Amino acid sequence: MTAAPTRLTPAAFRSLGLLSLFLAFVYLTLRNTGLYPSIFGDEWSYSSAARLLPLREAPLPSYLYFLFYRGTNQCGEGFLECARSLNVLFFVASTPFIYLLARRVCARPLAAWVALLSLLRPANSYTAFFMPEAMYYWGFWLLSWHALQIHERPDWRRASLGGVLLGLLFLVKLHALFLLPGYALFLLYCSHAARAPGAPWLARGLGLAGLSSALMLAVRFGLGYLLAGPASLSLTGTLYAGQTPAQLPASLPALLLPALANLGGHLMALALLLGLPLAGLLLLGLSRRQRAASPRPLQALALYSVLMLGQLLAMTVLFTAMVAGHGAESTARLHMRYYDFILPLFLILAAAQADAVPAPAPRLARLLASLVPAGLLAYGAVQLAGFTPNYIDSPELFGAASSAPLRYSLAGLGVLCLLLWLGAPRRGARLYLFGLLPLFVLAAGYQLNVALRQTLRPDLHAQAGQVVRHYLTPAETSHLTLVGDNAAALFKTRFFVDNARTALLLRPQGHRLDNEELGGADAWVLAFGDYHLPAGAQAYLGQRGYTLARLAPESGQRRPTNFNEPEAEWSVVARQGLAGAEAWGRWSDGDEITLEFKQDLPPACTLRLDVAAYGPNAGQSFTFRLGGETRQVRVAGQRQKIDLQFAPAAGTRTLRIRVPQAVSPRQRGESDDERRLGLALYRLQVLAHAAPAEASR
Repeated sequence: MTAAPTRLTPAAFRSLGLLSLFLAFVYLTLRNTGLYPSIFGDEWSYSSAARLLPLREAPLPSYLYFLFYRGTNQCGEGFLECARSLNVLFFVASTPFIYLLARRVCARPLAAWVALLSLLRPANSYTAFFMPEAMYYWGFWLLSWHALQIHERPDWRRASLGGVLLGLLFLVKLHALFLLPGYALFLLYCSHAARAPGAPWLARGLGLAGLSSALMLAVRFGLGYLLAGPASLSLTGTLYAGQTPAQLPASLPALLLPALANLGGHLMALALLLGLPLAGLLLLGLSRRQRAASPRPLQALALYSVLMLGQLLAMTVLFTAMVAGHGAESTARLHMRYYDFILPLFLILAAAQADAVPAPAPRLARLLASLVPAGLLAYGAVQLAGFTPNYIDSPELFGAASSAPLRYSLAGLGVLCLLLWLGAPRRGARLYLFGLLPLFVLAAGYQLNVALRQTLRPDLHAQAGQVVRHYLTPAETSHLTLVGDNAAALFKTRFFVDNARTALLLRPQGHRLDNEELGGADAWVLAFGDYHLPAGAQAYLGQRGYTLARLAPESGQRRPTNFNEPEAEWSVVARQGLAGAEAWGRWSDGDEITLEFKQDLPPACTLRLDVAAYGPNAGQSFTFRLGGETRQVRVAGQRQKIDLQFAPAAGTRTLRIRVPQAVSPRQRGESDDERRLGLALYRLQVLAHAAPAEASR
């Protein structure tokens, strides 16, 4: 006698689910560890805005994302690994919402299977990048789960919460704006589906849609203003402000052909990945009998999926047509990442077909519904080779279409699923879910991981950025210009230099550089390749394909001493009374500071010092003695410039600064610091004069 199969108890099922999520988190974290950044300048734009710039200077209105990921600064130089861990956390946290949404239309095991496939599909590669895709993905699935809650009971409270979620999602990534039309139409449908006889469902639906839209904008601009001030009032931010042509309506006819060419590539890609669920959707549209036999949650989910895909696909092909011909952009480039995050919706629809008893449908309708994706599959197996998917724009297609044998295998299996679906819909759907999709996840995921692992070793530009970040101080990299002929490579270097003030300069090889385009006297330059540096520039590093140099100071003047730089760079030697280096400069430590200039001073000069007094020394007179000359100056508690004119005798090199009241923070009850502080030194510069200066002060 055969024993009955055992089923998992709810508690065991939940435990298994949590274990799966934990293992997925560990796998993705380990897979991402040690990878060098590869998307420029997107990763630079998001990283610098989140970590290095005040929110009011952010080039994009992703203020909620920037605020949240600002915490990665706590990880120091490991900020990128921390950002990736947060990405993985958000990506994994979306899985319960996918599962809950699938449970509305299929049984628990199938819902769990779809959620697991969604977690392991190649789109998880976005967790490796310093970009908002993972947080946006989580937000979309929270919004989608709530949208089906609205369908159950479309009232003002749920519609209001939906608008708030959309507004918050807008503050993660501005592309949430393009979700609004389809979301508003779905609210109209919800009102119609829940209508009572004689009730004004249209007015109610328009009210719900209007309320959600208003709250979305209120959250976007209200919370955005609180976080970033007046700068947040730009809808798209400064980065995209000039990229939407005002003449778009007039240019639409010219965009039609390139848009259609790009649309063909997207349709072939979707058929390769989602052929069977697309056939099921077409059947719902063609057969009234099929619609009548489908449960209401399935009808709602199908419409929601079509609305989301339709609007995002239209936006994607229009954008591609607009930018085609600029740089690396062309109609052969498939920007699937603009809608990739919604694709698990279609896996859920396939699971519903695999679980439900098939409703009777006209054979002709089922045949027509299968012919369209089957034709696209067969055509795409050959023609997709003419498009250029990459692991950034379209990770799913990159893995599936990177090799002809894999592409033909997936296309052939997809056609087989459709043929089986014609006569036995549940069997066809199950072959798709348990045959084609696992093969796709494994094979495409492997191809994608191979591509990601190519970034384990730094290239020349990454190495140079790392070297310069440790060689120069943050103050110096604020006056650094990167020179080269490859913009993406310079973005990569700036990512590792990690200073938003570092400038980029694109010039052809062999160009003769001048001081003005490099930031002026005393600035730093990192040049890749063969460039002619301005006269007087001093090279500090010059090997392995790049040169780090410092421009000469102003004519006739000496290079200033920045006390936050290494002592080897100073024009003086600290003989007495200076504490250790800090990010801004040095404190005095004791009653007197003694500095010895490395070169003789000019016979007439001004010593320009950036200083600030500590504690009880603020407002008191400090004594500056150079050779036989003495000057007394009151120094404020805030940073200030003071100019001291001297006419030193030949051979005079020693400057002594007397502190009026050296005192430690411990004596003042501020901390355990026992250093006897008095003067903060930021910068010292010697300015030569043509004639001896008169004694002053």
